[in-house]
Amino acid sequence: MVMDPERAAEVEELVEAVRDYLREHREVRARARGRRPEIDRALGRKVGYCATLLRESPPPDQRGTKLVLPEMFALLLELGIDPRRVMSGFWGFDLELYLLKLKEQGQRQVDWLKKRRGKAKPLKASLEELAANAEEMEQLRLSNPRAGKKKGFAALATLDQLEESEERARVECETWGALAGLQRMTATFSSGAACLLYGLRVARRWGLVECEAKLLRRCCYLIGDQGDYEKAIKCAERSAALYAKEADLAGIGRAMLDRGIMLDKMGDYKCAVEFYKKSLAMLGDEGGALKLSVYQCIAIAYLQLDDRRRCHDLVEKMRGMFSNLEPEQEAAILWLEGELALKERDYSMAEDKLQESRSIYVRGDNGLNEALVCIRLAKALLLGGKQGHLQEIAPQMLALPSKLRHNKLVRASFDEFLCLVVSGELTVPLADFVYEALRRGAPRRAGAPRLL
Repeated sequence: MVMDPERAAEVEELVEAVRDYLREHREVRARARGRRPEIDRALGRKVGYCATLLRESPPPDQRGTKLVLPEMFALLLELGIDPRRVMSGFWGFDLELYLLKLKEQGQRQVDWLKKRRGKAKPLKASLEELAANAEEMEQLRLSNPRAGKKKGFAALATLDQLEESEERARVECETWGALAGLQRMTATFSSGAACLLYGLRVARRWGLVECEAKLLRRCCYLIGDQGDYEKAIKCAERSAALYAKEADLAGIGRAMLDRGIMLDKMGDYKCAVEFYKKSLAMLGDEGGALKLSVYQCIAIAYLQLDDRRRCHDLVEKMRGMFSNLEPEQEAAILWLEGELALKERDYSMAEDKLQESRSIYVRGDNGLNEALVCIRLAKALLLGGKQGHLQEIAPQMLALPSKLRHNKLVRASFDEFLCLVVSGELTVPLADFVYEALRRGAPRRAGAPRLL
């Protein structure tokens, strides 16, 4: 197949454009030392786009790619830039390969996962009951992940005995997804990666677009836990694209929320707010509880941007829009009001709001949020000059680690915080450090913002 003259002319122009851009990049990069990462990302987008067009030139005329790529890679190496890093910024990444590598990092745990699946005792249950079982696993994620895992392995053993069908495949995807969430909560990320890998393969084999989109959302959070936020965002983008195929606006809204949360974790709060707002627009009249969560995310981003007026207005709007709040939702809004009072240096108000929020979390099973509120309460007391009062309420926090027993990483950090409180060595910078470590690094429910 010979390239037509018009296409050949386009390729020649493209080749010359890439050469010119590479030469310009060398000069621009030399002048802007502080902005090199940003400039390199721009290079990756531009050259990646050009190289992709060149690769799509029909055979046998592939001279465009052969001429430009070696030249491009040579220049990147000369500039001290890893070509793989630049190109991955445009071409994305192989999700299956990523999950396989993560899985192999903890192969022992994955072998254990397979053994547990083989040894689990099947349930006498229908497909409908197994679907309900997956929902029960989700509810056990915070309170008793071990029991949830047991249910998951039993469900998989039961599914192995049933005839193959689309509905069976759908339930299997849901079960693998719920099991991945449980593995993530207990910080066994390699096993979580294996669960997602198995689930994605089932979804793709049967063409279950919605199931694949849901699993990709879970991938977003598991990969985000590794600190690979750009790859996590790629998963959210793929999920949104699949929901778009199904014309599922609420699904797109959830994927937008996931992307906003990852941008928030990266510290790009302005961009995060944009995606939170897009999420609200897509959700429309659906998902009242989820919309409240999105508003909370926006308010927190405004706090991070030190836009207290907008944050205050949004909290007032939330109070007016949502009535009959669940206890945890009320606790989350009180927490937000406490954060706002901290920003405004009203430490007495912050103490009252955070104490009230904590008293609600104590009665629930969300140990992570209770731990985060305790840390903020400690900060409010320190800033308000109430070190003695902090020592008095410290015994009340000693019961909390039992709620965190399923997540070793979170418990270890909170244990260190408690030691600092009891010894009287806690300072505001240390409280902030522990808070950020838990807030950014602790696994959370897939799709849920940090105040839930």
